[in-house]
Amino acid sequence: MSKEKPEIGDIWENKTKTKKYYVVSLGNNYVYCLVKGAGISTKYYDLFRNYTYLGKSKVSIKELFDVAED
Repeated sequence: MSKEKPEIGDIWENKTKTKKYYVVSLGNNYVYCLVKGAGISTKYYDLFRNYTYLGKSKVSIKELFDVAED
C-alpha cells in the first residue's frame, strides 16, 4: 500500500493543505516529487512526518507529456 511505502503516482499534501506533491521517482531513502511545476526531493521519513497521503493520481506521468497529433 502506498501510504506505508511511497510509490510513483502517489499524491501527498503538506500539513497546511497549501501544496500537493506528486511522486515521480524514488531513490535510496528519498522521494522525488513535483510541486506546482517545481521538482523537490524529501527523505522518506519526512514524507510520513510532514505530509498526509491523499491517494493515487488518476493520471500517469507519461500522460502528462503526451502530445496530440494534428
